[in-house]
Amino acid sequence: MNEIPRPRARDETESELGSFEICLSVNDLGRSLQFYEALGFRRAAGNVKRGWMMLEYRGVRLGLFQGILGGSLINFRGGDVLSIAEYLQDVGISLGEGAVVGSDGTVRVSIKDPDGNQITFVGE
Repeated sequence: MNEIPRPRARDETESELGSFEICLSVNDLGRSLQFYEALGFRRAAGNVKRGWMMLEYRGVRLGLFQGILGGSLINFRGGDVLSIAEYLQDVGISLGEGAVVGSDGTVRVSIKDPDGNQITFVGE
């Protein structure tokens, strides 16, 4: 069995990961919206015609994406991505393609957990 690297403790001077979002790839956005709204989620942002919607419920943010994502992912938005990337490297977690700067100026770093699930950090 492979050992999972034990991260060093983060102190208060280090950046936060950012706000937590779960992003799901869905087959039918309308049907998924109906389902999650019945559970109590409310629309927070998005564009149904473009195939995505962010929902909120008691501080939980849930993104629904039809035809946009290759799979489901965990997203942290708004943290200091370069500091997070440095921390991840320090604890032995591979960054894949490294930090990517989007056309809108946002910085993105993606990693995969041991099961291959994508975790993305997005910020400036």
